[in-house]
Amino acid sequence: MEPAAYVILNEVMKEIKEVKRGLEEILERPVDMQVSTDDEGVFTSKEAAAYLGIGLNSFYELCNAKEFPSFKVGSKIIVPKRKLKEWIEKQANKKGCK
Repeated sequence: MEPAAYVILNEVMKEIKEVKRGLEEILERPVDMQVSTDDEGVFTSKEAAAYLGIGLNSFYELCNAKEFPSFKVGSKIIVPKRKLKEWIEKQANKKGCK
């Protein structure tokens, strides 16, 4: 390979690494809950935790509660949006929120 090809290849590799870093940063960001405003469908664990404003560990503990509206599909925890919103309302009413 000619020396100029090495220079070009080196530049391409740098750009690929930069794109990879950018993608990793995007994947680490919190889930944007604005796209999940309707009552239909389900939340993933990460989405439900973000919607509730809690961490994943706290979310998993909450899933062990009998009243919490979640179920498993294989190893994934699923939370119906409408049921979660109803559960939140019920919790707020128990605590006397207005």
